[in-house]
Amino acid sequence: MTTWTITVTASDVSHCCVTHSVNVVLTVNDFTVTANPTSVKIPSGQIAYSTITVTSVNGFSGTIYYSGNYPSAATTGIACNLQPDPVTLSATVTSVASTLSCNGTPGSYTIILDASPYSGSPVRSVNVAIAIT
Repeated sequence: MTTWTITVTASDVSHCCVTHSVNVVLTVNDFTVTANPTSVKIPSGQIAYSTITVTSVNGFSGTIYYSGNYPSAATTGIACNLQPDPVTLSATVTSVASTLSCNGTPGSYTIILDASPYSGSPVRSVNVAIAIT
């Protein structure tokens, strides 16, 4: 949650020493994205899984879309899928988990997922390291 307290002060320049102040609290709705686990090691031929969770902060609601470097097995040696995508947060649904599943050839890979609402801002990112032996 991002909250700022802003103090607004006004002074009457025509009369000496007349000043009034007011505090305004500005709270910005936001969301977080996390991965669990953030690092996966599997033998070749198996599937690596990580749970990607988006959570509302301070009442954020809306549809969150994922993007990122979903690699293709033909070009990078690993292929990934994320389901469900997109996900929707609301007043009653404040956290949604998606499953990232990846498989491919032996190597070390970093999957970078960006999560953002339709407006494109804010963007929250999470990395998942995958090692295939």
